[in-house]
Amino acid sequence: MSVYSDYLVYLALRSLLLGMKLIPYNKRVGLSGKTMEKLIAPLTDMNQRVHRNLKLIFPDMKREVREKIAKGVLNNFGRLFCENYSGKEFTDRAYKYSIRGTGFEELDKAQEGKQPVFLVSGHFGNFEAVRAYLTMKGFLVSGVYQPMRNRFFNEHYVKNIKKKGAPLFSTKRNGTLKMIRHLKSGGIVSLLNDQYANQGEEVEFLGVPTKTRLSVGQLAIRYNALIIPCYGIRKEDGLNFEIVLEPSIPLSDPKMITQELNHSLESMVLNYPEQWYWIHRRWKNLSGG
Repeated sequence: MSVYSDYLVYLALRSLLLGMKLIPYNKRVGLSGKTMEKLIAPLTDMNQRVHRNLKLIFPDMKREVREKIAKGVLNNFGRLFCENYSGKEFTDRAYKYSIRGTGFEELDKAQEGKQPVFLVSGHFGNFEAVRAYLTMKGFLVSGVYQPMRNRFFNEHYVKNIKKKGAPLFSTKRNGTLKMIRHLKSGGIVSLLNDQYANQGEEVEFLGVPTKTRLSVGQLAIRYNALIIPCYGIRKEDGLNFEIVLEPSIPLSDPKMITQELNHSLESMVLNYPEQWYWIHRRWKNLSGG
């Protein structure tokens, strides 16, 4: 796209988001979920992608079950999009969230001793709910993000996710170097590790090998960092979350650590299949995505 086209797209999306803000938060989140599920997804190949991935992993699953999961996936995605652009309205709700898991105590102890920590999640529920909750509890939780191609909207996007915790580091080389310096100083780095990575290694996810980054394990071993799997599970009301911080993963070797992270996320996906982003091309060469 040209700079002019990028700016027009930015204006359209910003106008949509500003218009949505005129609707009360609770109704806005629900409406965004339905709009994604009923209007936007049918105009794209998102729904077909969800079905292809589900067929790959669950070949015997009945179509009506896949349909139900697909609707939930798209609805959750729409809700998350709205939440992540609602700024303070989203972060102010963090006090309503519940929390479980011994990882919270490990995190607290690590911070007292200035030990580096990786908080690792996936595209599940709303991963930003974890940062919002921990920020509310007084932790300085940095984030790692993939810059958007549209530089105008990227500025708006970064501004919004900063409200859930700072500092933020891009996946570009300069951002990665800054992230490592932050980690070495005893900082907390939150990131997602469940997308296909061309430069990664074959590690099983949901029983099927797929390329996955090993960098979390490599850096954790190098700097003696805790690795805590964490999740923001959407509750039945569609608005609040249960924050889960699981026990830290032993520092063995990078590939084994990555496999353990995959197993952790697998458990969440199997229990809440509609909350993981089956939209992604996680198994690029196998699902036809």
